[in-house]
Amino acid sequence: MKSIEILIKYKAPKIIDAEKIFTNLKLFQEILFWARESFRELLVTNPKRYNLISKVDDIAGEIDSYMNAVRLKMLTNGKAGKNSLYFKLDNVELTLKWLISRWANVFMNIATNPKYKSFIDVSLLGYELNDKASHTKDALSIIINEEELAKCK
Repeated sequence: MKSIEILIKYKAPKIIDAEKIFTNLKLFQEILFWARESFRELLVTNPKRYNLISKVDDIAGEIDSYMNAVRLKMLTNGKAGKNSLYFKLDNVELTLKWLISRWANVFMNIATNPKYKSFIDVSLLGYELNDKASHTKDALSIIINEEELAKCK
């Protein structure tokens, strides 16, 4: 059984209101764990992204911090119709899938989109994520080297 299936089968029925996913910090953080595991499973099925699997645990903490910081803004924007969450807030399962998708999107932006690096400066992690990179290089090259980046595109 895949992570998302476990989440939907065992956790979703216990969540009465989809908004609680965002307003309850403990629940939100628990969902982020499942988002990480679901994303890891997705990477395994995609040969072009297979090289990113080893980066998931290194970057996940930064993604979780970012997602925690913007969780209420995501909800506010969703309720106002400013993001696609608007169409999913009436269904817990769809909201969970949306949040997992957002986690994956943030990961891919951090790992492959140089324009996104200003939102999360991975050079502040305090250790190198790639043994060929140094902290004096661009933040993107700390995550993945140029050859890996070329493979992702």
